[in-house]
Amino acid sequence: MGRPQSELDERRGPAHRAVDLPPRDRGDVATWRECGGLRAAPTDADASTRGLRVLSCNLLGGRAHPDALRDLLARYEVDVVCVQELDERLAATLAAALPEGRLVPCPRRRGLGVVGRRPLSVQTLELGGRDGLVAKLSPADWPALRGPLELVNVHILAPHTWPYFPRRDRRPRQMNRLLAYLDAHPTPARAVVGDFNATPWWPAYRAIAARYSDAVAALPGRAPRTWPNLSRLGWPGLLRIDHCFVSGVRAARATRIPIRGSDHYAICVDLVASDAPHRVDCSATSGGACGCRPLRGAAETKS
Repeated sequence: MGRPQSELDERRGPAHRAVDLPPRDRGDVATWRECGGLRAAPTDADASTRGLRVLSCNLLGGRAHPDALRDLLARYEVDVVCVQELDERLAATLAAALPEGRLVPCPRRRGLGVVGRRPLSVQTLELGGRDGLVAKLSPADWPALRGPLELVNVHILAPHTWPYFPRRDRRPRQMNRLLAYLDAHPTPARAVVGDFNATPWWPAYRAIAARYSDAVAALPGRAPRTWPNLSRLGWPGLLRIDHCFVSGVRAARATRIPIRGSDHYAICVDLVASDAPHRVDCSATSGGACGCRPLRGAAETKS
């Protein structure tokens, strides 16, 4: 494991630790379903058909059960994991299971991580308050990829986060910085995943959906809700707030997975190449072809 690196919090106060880790089913029918049973690890020849399996999950401030997380990664043969609300305990679990990438645990529900089975480089994306992570994957290391792929992992501040009024500008500022990055750095293939704390009716969702395709919603059937995870009570969830937005790739198949101890369902998608372009080319600050404007309260202030 590489040397720990420091990342400052939103007040530029005490640092929390960033850790740089050292160097399926097949078929074309896209459906929502629970994948059952264990499968043999795919060969490099299989990988291009199966696609890149990406899991995104909110770990509820580290309350998810380590054994449940470890078993999930093995059962679904996940290639890359993007986590939100990561703590030190679950960071150790992920580091043992997937040796490449970066983990940034934090006790205040701002921990993030992107880790994988093969090499990938990960950098911080400054969003103000809750930063994101940008991972770059090369087809030289990932046989499932036709070309380079960028994965962006984010955790957008919830609109009800208490105390609300001192923070009312942080959520739109965070989203607008994300949109500004996406617009300023076009790439042939990108997936933006994470806990957006926004349903399809919310402005934050609509702003990014104007630029990228909702990979889950594009599949046949109704996209399932991801929060809250009350699977033990047979409750299907109330809201769909965890998403995977894509350009240059698409989801060949996907599933929603409960994680013991977390209040979110994880989403797991198999990404394959797609020739579909960005939906629009627009600016997050001045509007463009889609008529987007900065989200309310988005005036830039020092964080």
